[in-house]
Amino acid sequence: GILRIVRFDEDLGYAKAINIGAEYANSEYLLFCDADVFFPQSGWIEKHLHLHLNNPRVGVTSSKLINYRTGRIIDFGIGRTRLNHFHPCLDALLSDPRVQESKRVQMACSAVMMIQRDLFQHVGGFDEALCCYYQDVDLDLRLKKEQREVWVVSEAVAYHRSSSCQLSRAPFQIDERGYYTAKNEHLME
Repeated sequence: GILRIVRFDEDLGYAKAINIGAEYANSEYLLFCDADVFFPQSGWIEKHLHLHLNNPRVGVTSSKLINYRTGRIIDFGIGRTRLNHFHPCLDALLSDPRVQESKRVQMACSAVMMIQRDLFQHVGGFDEALCCYYQDVDLDLRLKKEQREVWVVSEAVAYHRSSSCQLSRAPFQIDERGYYTAKNEHLME
């Protein structure tokens, strides 16, 4: 394959940067991967692709994310309470039975995520109003409207440093959470 690097001098924000990258892509599948993620084994891309090719209802897949400092789970699916999101497997050991098999989940993290390019474009890509937060779970909910599923891939292990952004994004979180919640309240389970 061909690697193309698209560079911008200004900070575009996560959603806009991904959307622009997706416009330049010419492959059938898009793979989003944060700059602060690394992979301990080969073959992880094929694990994502396998789920897409063998289940036409799969809309997006996400890797099993591990905290590289503690060796414990950061993300293996995101759930929803009445007012908040939660990570049911947060801080679980890698040996935890809940993270041994790939499974359908409510939502998942985009730190390492795969989706068909045409489907990503069909749902409008990432919502650029969500510059720093919630763009992945917003996408997951829009995929559910299209009768597509969100899966986490147990065999696609990725270690996440969770520190790629130099800018303090905390001031944006409350505004983006309010926008995201108002926009998607009817889709949340």
